[in-house]
Amino acid sequence: MPFKCPFCGRYFCSEHRLPENHGCPEIWKVFVRKNGQQVSAGGMLDSQEQYHDYGIPASPLGAKSFRVSATELRHLTLGTLIVIGVGFSFFLQEFHTYRSGLYILVSAALVFISTFILHEVAHKIAAQRYGLWAEFRLTLLGALLTLFSIVSPLKIISPGVVEIAGVADKKTIGKVSIAGPMTNMILSVVFLGMNYYTENPFMLVGAFLNSWTTLFNLIPFSVLDGEKIFRWDRKVWAVSFSLSIMLTYLALRLSSMLP
Repeated sequence: MPFKCPFCGRYFCSEHRLPENHGCPEIWKVFVRKNGQQVSAGGMLDSQEQYHDYGIPASPLGAKSFRVSATELRHLTLGTLIVIGVGFSFFLQEFHTYRSGLYILVSAALVFISTFILHEVAHKIAAQRYGLWAEFRLTLLGALLTLFSIVSPLKIISPGVVEIAGVADKKTIGKVSIAGPMTNMILSVVFLGMNYYTENPFMLVGAFLNSWTTLFNLIPFSVLDGEKIFRWDRKVWAVSFSLSIMLTYLALRLSSMLP
């Protein structure tokens, strides 16, 4: 079992990793500080505003230390290779007569990897800043959807997620969740600016891909970032979602004007 309970020391699967899901007898040992007072963690587990659904404590190394494990590197490497495959298939479909194959491959790597890697790194940095454990892991469904995108006209770049663990309130989780979409939104603006000066169609692809990734992730549903952001602050979610729609529309509009 991969998850060790920080209270009782036993190991559990992902479904039973939370102390309340395996009836942990030692949960009373843990105390957290809220508003300057010591509050029992056992009294906080019933409120999602105070306790998020992750099962191990914050890292003892502190929030300022950026840490990457060997396991995370393996998952990131496999995820990157899958994403490159999606990018390569897209550029072959759309720009097969534009330049040489090497140029297409390099362009695909730069655009698609930046969309994928920087999104995940933003989540990780934000989580570690708050003292939470955070590492990227491939997921079966996400990897299969991304692999399917290689042969599908609809491109989805989501081979995995940054798993976060530790005691955190709703506001902290919301800020960690919005870090990824905001990074993609900034990248979309950067690609649009580069397109203005270079008029390179690859820049428009980057702009659309990042704006679409932002829009998709901000949907307030299930495990997507939008669900946690919406639960934290609906105004922040509404502004972010509206901006992502405008950026996506702008990128599509400019793409439609290409010869």
